[in-house]
Amino acid sequence: MTSYDERLAEREALNYASTRRWNPRPNVVGMIGERELARFYGVPQDLNDHPAGDGGADLIVPLRDRNDIVRPFKHDVKSSAKAGPWLLVNVTKVWPQTIYVLAHVDIESDSAKLIGWEWSAVVRKAPTRDWGNNGVIVHYIHRDHLRGMQELLDRQVNP
Repeated sequence: MTSYDERLAEREALNYASTRRWNPRPNVVGMIGERELARFYGVPQDLNDHPAGDGGADLIVPLRDRNDIVRPFKHDVKSSAKAGPWLLVNVTKVWPQTIYVLAHVDIESDSAKLIGWEWSAVVRKAPTRDWGNNGVIVHYIHRDHLRGMQELLDRQVNP
């Protein structure tokens, strides 16, 4: 068993209160999306334990900002097994200086496709609604309005 598989088994067994139950196996969906983002950047996936949640930091990568200043940016991957067209971010979990990435996950093939991304400042201004009629209010942005993944690679500072 690889450390990825061990970590996934641990996460599913621990059943953290911070895990959102949008589907029957949220840890599988989330970890596949996070792994794909790490592969995208060519960096290791964060397999550390975060029982209280990771504060929106699935991955931290140094990037050039709009002023060409290099600094670390948190990335929060929003993974969906339903391949829906919406980036959904809980209104209480829009962290400053964070990049939100939409990933479509195929559990059967253990793979994901990164759809697009947006800055937290833009997410914070996006419309809101109770998406699943469960009392959780989210910001939502259609994938056609997300930034392309190539822009992140163009901003990346090679280690």
